[in-house]
Amino acid sequence: MLQTPSFTVSGLSRVDEFAYERSLALEMYEKVFRRGQLQRMANLVRGGSRRLLDLQQTIKQLTTMCPNETHLQHYEGVQEVPVEQIKGSEGRVNDFDIDFNPVRNHVELRWVNIAIAMLRGVPLPPVELVRVKDVYYVRDGHHRISVARAMKQHSIDAIVTVQAD
Repeated sequence: MLQTPSFTVSGLSRVDEFAYERSLALEMYEKVFRRGQLQRMANLVRGGSRRLLDLQQTIKQLTTMCPNETHLQHYEGVQEVPVEQIKGSEGRVNDFDIDFNPVRNHVELRWVNIAIAMLRGVPLPPVELVRVKDVYYVRDGHHRISVARAMKQHSIDAIVTVQAD
């Protein structure tokens, strides 16, 4: 029979500690998933949209409005970005809503694993964002942003590229 080592951390065995963290992470996920579903249903009644903004559509609109200007990107560096200003995505607009509540169940496992890492204080790499005017679009880090918002973080470290306008 396989035995699990039993080290104690703050009075709990590692197995118990992991089970507790996983339970907290699952509870958070279910809460934000349900909140997103309720908000989407309410918006259907009102006729609104909860979709993330699409970076490609935004760039296309910029190009249409100003056809003679070039809309090049340039690196702005690593900085702390308010999570409330992150409203869009590059390629994953169907997985999260505008508030980064998960929309589809297939994101659950990764979401929960990131939540556990954040609960443990594991340092995670900065997310990658593209800024267009004062709105940020996620290139990489959708789950980290969703978990950060669920944990009521006000800002997140990000590698920022600016879409010149």
